[in-house]
Amino acid sequence: MLAQREWRLTSLYLLGVTAPLEVYRTDVGGLDVSLFRLSLLIMLFVALSRRSGIRELFSNFRNPLAAIYTLFLAVLLLAVLAHPINVFLGGREAAQVGIGVATIILIVQVACGETIERVCQAIAVGAVLPILAGAWQGISPKLGGHGALPLLDHLPAAPGLEVTRQALAAFGPIGTRAKGTFGDPNHFGIYLLFVISLAAALALRAGFRGDRRRQVSFGALTVAAVATLVATFSRSAWMGAAVVGVIMIVGLVDAWRVGPLRRPRTSVAVFLAVAAVGLFAAVAPSVAERIAPGSRINALSDQTHGHTVRFAFDQFVAHPLLGIGPGGIGIRLHQGSRTSGAHSSYLTFAAELGVPGLFVLLLAAAFTVRLLITLWRSLRGTPNGMLAVALGAAYAGYLAGNVTYDVWLDDFHWLVLGSVAASAAKYAVGDDSRRLVAGLAAKLHPRFPAQSARLATRRR
Repeated sequence: MLAQREWRLTSLYLLGVTAPLEVYRTDVGGLDVSLFRLSLLIMLFVALSRRSGIRELFSNFRNPLAAIYTLFLAVLLLAVLAHPINVFLGGREAAQVGIGVATIILIVQVACGETIERVCQAIAVGAVLPILAGAWQGISPKLGGHGALPLLDHLPAAPGLEVTRQALAAFGPIGTRAKGTFGDPNHFGIYLLFVISLAAALALRAGFRGDRRRQVSFGALTVAAVATLVATFSRSAWMGAAVVGVIMIVGLVDAWRVGPLRRPRTSVAVFLAVAAVGLFAAVAPSVAERIAPGSRINALSDQTHGHTVRFAFDQFVAHPLLGIGPGGIGIRLHQGSRTSGAHSSYLTFAAELGVPGLFVLLLAAAFTVRLLITLWRSLRGTPNGMLAVALGAAYAGYLAGNVTYDVWLDDFHWLVLGSVAASAAKYAVGDDSRRLVAGLAAKLHPRFPAQSARLATRRR
């Protein structure tokens, strides 16, 4: 039993570490896949080798999030058949969604018995390599090296993303943009939203427990992630960070009011405030120039984004039923063989998949939000309550960031969705929520409240 639990934890951390390694691939045995997908293959092999593995995997297909994204995959394949304008990108997107469904299923199997603290820790710890990569890309050229991380520099890069190994992305008079192990600073920035919120919540959790080492470690990770987020100069990520900040503050106030967190000492609060002001003051001019819509560094970006957004909206209005087909935006706007996007996930899927695709996408987002709210209600007033707030805040920031950029199909998104599904499965029915389940069951079956409550608990 102990060995099995250790394997589950190892698998969870393996996915957390490899999910943000977007550009690194492997050719072990001629298998050219990303490190994240190689990890999934290993997990799948181990799961199928167990006596009950196949039965457990098929039972996890009934997970609502896995079912919704399976439906999304079906809509995508139907759109490819109806409009085979870009079969390569259509197949690539189908593979990405299929990987997402597999990720949700496997994480539910691996992590459904783990605490939310373990799950959040696996996601946060995985950011160490990307943050180090962002710093290394700026330092290594001065030392005569290159941008790839040591020990990983012999692995091949993802096709079309080799430039990530060279240096940070140039950004006019401001200098450079950090992008870590991602191919794009915006993807990196939105990923960091989860790291910042979860690391901060884990630091608070460690403080409540009196674990000073973990408190310092996750506090340092939070500061490093915030500084790196600023260095991405991603307006989409900054907008998401504003959403995260508001929700986290509301969650903190609620945690202070209902327990168990205590208000920080005045000296600590003043120190943090002064440190934050000092950090921001150093980069305030560059940040202000990046935010200003009419600034010269934003002129080309705003023009390009405005054009793609208008084009996608017009295509959605003209082809609402099944859209213009996956990859259609890239073909019609000559964006490149591996690119197709309106700089807005919602408009991209609306234009390429039509109303069905947009509806299933919004359904998936709404259901995830519902799971997160249920998770927060189950854990509210407990030491883990702030972790549920942090996960919900980060996901809300992620949804906001997708308004102005295409980040929906990234591997780290599937990691988060699987973690949400696993945590909800563990905490939605338990010692702290039996009365809630019994009350819901009684409403559904007023004649047999006790029996229906037991049935609901057994099914969960």
